[in-house]
Amino acid sequence: MTHIDPGQYGAKRATWRDANPRRTLREIIQANRAANEGVWRQEFWEQVKGETSELRAVVEYWLDNNIRSLIGGELADQPQRRRRRQERDQKVRSAKAQLETIIFLNLTCPNGKPLRDCTGAECRRFGGWYQKLAERVPARKHVGDVLNEAEVKKIWATTR
Repeated sequence: MTHIDPGQYGAKRATWRDANPRRTLREIIQANRAANEGVWRQEFWEQVKGETSELRAVVEYWLDNNIRSLIGGELADQPQRRRRRQERDQKVRSAKAQLETIIFLNLTCPNGKPLRDCTGAECRRFGGWYQKLAERVPARKHVGDVLNEAEVKKIWATTR
């Protein structure tokens, strides 16, 4: 079953009320495209000041927005916000972990090949930290066949 979040904020709530001042304002703007904002405001006031339900909707909209603004979102659905934040944080951690797992074996080496496809002999010729890899990878074997990402990362870390 699909969950529909009714929302917490003024603009979303206002469109669901029977009296919809937003619709009234839209109609005023559409009917007076050439007018400026001052004209639209005055026309809106003229239409809602005698209409109790529309005036109440305007006040409720104002209250919805300002109460939340003044109390810093304390009325918002904290468990839902916390859950969304935790889900987002988990996605970030997962993405970071994925990046960490592919960073070394997919590293393009000086010969243009990914590290996983380089032999121990090629690593020895590259110099630097690659020579430490060559100590663990036989001359004719590929790095990716002998070492996994964690092992390569550990070797790299010891050279820093």
